[in-house]
Amino acid sequence: MIKPTPTKTNFTLLNRALDLDDEEAWKALDENYRRYIYHLLHGLDVPMNDIEDFTQQIMVGLTLKLKQYDRTKGQFRSWLGKVVRNEVLMQYRKQKSRAQTLERYLKEVETKKSNDSSELEQRILKEWNKHLYSLALERIQTKTSVTSLRVMELTRQGCSTEEIALTIGIAETSVYNLRRIVKQHLTNEICELRRELEE
Repeated sequence: MIKPTPTKTNFTLLNRALDLDDEEAWKALDENYRRYIYHLLHGLDVPMNDIEDFTQQIMVGLTLKLKQYDRTKGQFRSWLGKVVRNEVLMQYRKQKSRAQTLERYLKEVETKKSNDSSELEQRILKEWNKHLYSLALERIQTKTSVTSLRVMELTRQGCSTEEIALTIGIAETSVYNLRRIVKQHLTNEICELRRELEE
């Protein structure tokens, strides 16, 4: 698994990716942003059977569009979110059967955008945070015990502390402690990921 080092900024990775022959940079870019694109597409209500195709098209399209990114105009994740949205628009315009529904949605979005452009930014930020959480959860797999991860999984499913303790066979105080430890690991990993991936 390729992970950018803390000394490599996202901007450095983006500059390296401008060289289409730099396979390591493209692998890192793919690893860091493919699931984010997937989440954005899901958030834009793209049908599940189209998401993988759209994600692939967007990653391929980045080979041409990446040079258009201007760091002075905003963060990469926001720019990428707009690229994703524009790709969805373009693809749906090609598919006449879905175009009318999407056009109505886009008109609503454009109207809201002219009144308040923060809705798209909020959606992009929400999906970005989900993406960071998912990456952090992956990273802590090797740093925490199976029991700790199970406590966190059951917590996310809405189980009470008592239910978790009974299910796993540990004391309720242990559930609180393990939950706190996992949250701390997640917080640390998310901070590290923000340093690595955000500008």
